[in-house]
Amino acid sequence: MSASNTTRPLSGREPRRAVFLDRDGTINVEVEHLKRAEELELFGGAAEAVGRLNRAGYLAVVVTNQSVVARGEVTREGLERIHAHLDHLLGLHHAYLDRIYACPHYPDPGLPGGIAELLVDCTCRKPATGSIDAACRDLGINLAESWLVGDTTSDIETGRRARLTTILVQTGHAGHDGRFPLDPDYVMADLAAAVDWILEGHPALRRRMAPVVAAAAGARLVVIGGLARSGKSSAARVLQEAASATGRAAHVIPLDLWLCPGPEDEANSATARYDIEDMLVTVRRLVGHRDRIAVELPADNGAVRSGRGHSRHFSIDADDLLIVEGAPALLVDRLVRLADVRVHMARPASEQATERRAGPRQRQMSEETGDVRSASPPTDEATKVEAAKARADFIVAAWIAA
Repeated sequence: MSASNTTRPLSGREPRRAVFLDRDGTINVEVEHLKRAEELELFGGAAEAVGRLNRAGYLAVVVTNQSVVARGEVTREGLERIHAHLDHLLGLHHAYLDRIYACPHYPDPGLPGGIAELLVDCTCRKPATGSIDAACRDLGINLAESWLVGDTTSDIETGRRARLTTILVQTGHAGHDGRFPLDPDYVMADLAAAVDWILEGHPALRRRMAPVVAAAAGARLVVIGGLARSGKSSAARVLQEAASATGRAAHVIPLDLWLCPGPEDEANSATARYDIEDMLVTVRRLVGHRDRIAVELPADNGAVRSGRGHSRHFSIDADDLLIVEGAPALLVDRLVRLADVRVHMARPASEQATERRAGPRQRQMSEETGDVRSASPPTDEATKVEAAKARADFIVAAWIAA
């Protein structure tokens, strides 16, 4: 592993917050086996995003697999030139990286044309956490307050192993590489949106969810409903993080795991597009179980369509918090009665008007391209989903980026 330094002094006396960044597909446009500095092109807004991290006091640390060195396609000096060019492009926008950790290895001893001493298994190639471990030693990083942003399942798996909060960006591979089960904490459009979330959205939603967190302290089941893009999955993760901070395990169970395959149909109700009965059987079983129970559930329909279909595994104890989230959560009478705490995520009226103007094909295309993670209720059902807030104990305003 090679580490590139910047000119910025780092005292390392106090543990610091960091955002670990993948390089290709996250900061710069994905190029297969990028070999020359002139091939490196930043995504729009990426440099400004890194600059915002700099000014906010976060360390900006790149962790990247660069097997081009082991393959014999780029020398170590060539890789340094590429990273010097990256530093230059960022510097044009008054942004900088605090450190770059590049793994030069590739675990294929028989690769033709490769550098023998680099064709080995190592601890620095993602999803191994060696690069992150080195950064913690070198820079004094507090992992509990740090993040990882990347575009592949390998990035997200790295963050999971290192116990970082993870964000999948929908640039580069957008999680379609399929190497590992994909379960990021958050999903954002690009690096700029990810930094918006880290610096603004996440703190804002934590404040808004504080009353729910307090109510959930003695709860077994919390259900979160609301329209698409109202922040249900983000709210569920924030609640999960808050429970974990107190030492209590929490599990987010998306209703999309029971989303039936097939195209969206205006004639179908929001609940008709889900296998509600199977969902209720599973949730009742989890809520009523008094010992640890292991459950395997199929991947959600959207993940299957995108080639990311891995089963979801849950190991749940009797004292753990269960968080069920999805558009129809407050429309299912039996689920509402089963819940201890009910939450409705409220989207601004202007956003709802835009959704009503969008036809079913537009919403389907958004979901296929990864812009929508959960099922979007047909327009004739939006009113019902919104009206279900009358069943909620808490109405939480969605965070919308400025």
